[in-house]
Amino acid sequence: VYESPDGKRVTRAMVQQEKKPSKRRGGDAGRGGGAKRRLYSDVVQIGQTASSARAQQQQAPAGLAGTGLATPRRQRRVTFSPTTTTTTFSKTPALSSFRRFARGLLPFVVSELSPVNFSWCDYFMGTHLNPRLFRGALDLKFWAEIRISWMMLFFLTLSCALAERTARVAACAQIGEMMSSSLVPWFSNGPLILLIAHALYANACMKGEECIPTTFDIFHERFGFMLAFWNVCGVPFMYATNAYYLFKLRATHPDLPNWAAICLLVVLFAAYYVWDTSQSQKNMYRMREQYEALRATSRYAANRTEVKARLASMSYLLRPGGRPGAWPKLPGALLAENAEVLTEQPGDVRRDDFAELTKDSSTRARTLLVSGWWRYARKIHYTADTLMAWVWALCCVGKVHSGTSWLVRLIPFFYPMFFTAMIVHRERRDFARCSAKYGKLWKRYTEKVPYAFVPGVF
Repeated sequence: VYESPDGKRVTRAMVQQEKKPSKRRGGDAGRGGGAKRRLYSDVVQIGQTASSARAQQQQAPAGLAGTGLATPRRQRRVTFSPTTTTTTFSKTPALSSFRRFARGLLPFVVSELSPVNFSWCDYFMGTHLNPRLFRGALDLKFWAEIRISWMMLFFLTLSCALAERTARVAACAQIGEMMSSSLVPWFSNGPLILLIAHALYANACMKGEECIPTTFDIFHERFGFMLAFWNVCGVPFMYATNAYYLFKLRATHPDLPNWAAICLLVVLFAAYYVWDTSQSQKNMYRMREQYEALRATSRYAANRTEVKARLASMSYLLRPGGRPGAWPKLPGALLAENAEVLTEQPGDVRRDDFAELTKDSSTRARTLLVSGWWRYARKIHYTADTLMAWVWALCCVGKVHSGTSWLVRLIPFFYPMFFTAMIVHRERRDFARCSAKYGKLWKRYTEKVPYAFVPGVF
């Protein structure tokens, strides 16, 4: 039963009868023919409006590739015009901060156009999980976190390293002394270690791009002023303070000894190996698990085209040798198919609050990896990341100007201290989330792997 705008009720039989050609001569000249035609047009219009409204309500926004077949319902699609954003970045931190403010304001202003109330907290934390540009072709948060922040940091460190070497050569020529030998002729030892560390980070974001969608920032945090400001102002300019410190305060003083530089490089490469391979082991295992689950249910899926596309991308990444062009290819990055895992038992109780984290949590038993690096500590990659952070600070140790205050001397240690505190807090937060998510399975996992950071210690 339909209701026309003028209040009349029309049944489906009346509509079907109206579709039949009139036997009366003159078509609509029969009694009530014109009224029925107008009523039928109103019914069709109402039906089309209702169908389009339902289709618009059921349409899911484009989610991040690899995180699920459909995005969470709390996500909403946002369309940005290319004319509202620019692609060039300023050369000073002040202008970059202003641009971060404007970019963080953009999703908030667009959200204000919708009939939902927002607050300054929404502006700071964000209102959309994965805002996209250019008809969904560019994930704004992914681009800001990966392409902008670490590449800017690398080039800032490179410029400071070259400037430091130039200043050191000029200072030695002015006083007529021979410059101390370094590991390479183009850079001093301290800036060289920083440059290698930042280059490893920037390259890891490119070669291990498939591991990034599972991180907390991409998968859970919304893109607001906090992430926008941190990605393009906080990461490159704050993390580059160590390189600027070496350029301003250490260029006219003796360089880091070669033996100390070699020791720091050994620690850096060892920590990077653990950090890179451990995350690759976990992500490749989860990808293989999802691949097998999707392949088993692909013939019954409603959206077969999307499932086939995901299976093709997963098989491309899981093949022997990994993705072509990814360098360096480290041994031990991919575990065997029979890797040891803990599987959820029928008696394990799950929390319904965290059922949304896995799409098929009600049908597939969950597993936790206890093989490879993950049999030694639950957050072994955090330990390696923290070691690399302290290498950044230790390569800046040395004599500086006599009038330098102790606060300035502590600048190189700000990042490792901040990072250590953040990592400890994140481990506690992840422990609470995983305990609620996995229940008894997480308890058995902590008994199997009792240490969080350092095996046998902590």
